[in-house]
Amino acid sequence: MNVAEYKVVYCGIDISKLSFDTFVSGKSNAFKNNLKGFKKFIELLPDHAHCVMEATGPYYLKLAVYLQSNGLQVSVVNPLVIKRFSQMRMIKAKTDKADAKLIALYAEKESPKLWVAPKPVLLEIQQEQAVLEGIKKQVRSLNNQMESIQVQPTQSCEALKVLTAMVDIAQKQIDILEASILEKAQKAFPKELELITSIPGIGIKTAIALLVSTDAFSKFKNGKQVASYIGICPRIYQSGSSINGKGHITKMGDARARTLLYMGACSAKKHNLACQQLYDRLVKNGKAKKLALIAVANKLVKQAYAVVTQENMYNPEYYSVLNRSLS
Repeated sequence: MNVAEYKVVYCGIDISKLSFDTFVSGKSNAFKNNLKGFKKFIELLPDHAHCVMEATGPYYLKLAVYLQSNGLQVSVVNPLVIKRFSQMRMIKAKTDKADAKLIALYAEKESPKLWVAPKPVLLEIQQEQAVLEGIKKQVRSLNNQMESIQVQPTQSCEALKVLTAMVDIAQKQIDILEASILEKAQKAFPKELELITSIPGIGIKTAIALLVSTDAFSKFKNGKQVASYIGICPRIYQSGSSINGKGHITKMGDARARTLLYMGACSAKKHNLACQQLYDRLVKNGKAKKLALIAVANKLVKQAYAVVTQENMYNPEYYSVLNRSLS
């Protein structure tokens, strides 16, 4: 049967840690968020079902991968999109069952694009990055505790000894994770890492964050889409003559990548010719330095996309040609 000869039946799924609610063909059901629940759910699905769910933390991944591996169409949408869709329709009900119905309605109206499961190595790196950030946060907290003790007139040697030992142990774990992340990234993206790190302002950590977050830009058509996905693009707040608020970035994407890009922008404004000229021009025109740095970070994303997709090392002598390719 030709695809055009049948009608897709959208199934809305609202998922949580332990269970998930569904709405399809006018019926609501609830299942356990485990393999047994997945199998029971599939048995009740009608033909030509297209399952749609929100990207709710890590809880949607197992179900999404399971459905896709069993030949079903799957879409994963940003929760904020569903929230805005609900607000536009002034829907007040907020239950798991109502949310599943809302997602199904959204899918019928918008026909969301199909989801592609992330590569296992990307999930492993993301997990290691998350643990790494958690340990670094703990180290900062431990160091703060040590400083608070050290400034006091009386100090507990045992407390300082324990805190020092905990920091040393944590640092060893940090070294292990950073080495593992680097090894996996070099195996998965050897050429891409070489290309991106040729850009002044982008170090190995930023390059890995970009490649892992975007799967080496494989799902994007241009640099603007990548910047929007990461959340480093500006959001204009203006209406008529009375509303002209300050613009700010969307912050809808990878927070880790954004932070690293902002840090890289501080270096790029000095050593990356295109970024330097952009920064100087914006500051000269009265823009705040922080806003100018965000613009530089945006530029770095587009440069990274360009060098990877064009498979050319960054060359400062031809940056103007590169800039034209980013527009």
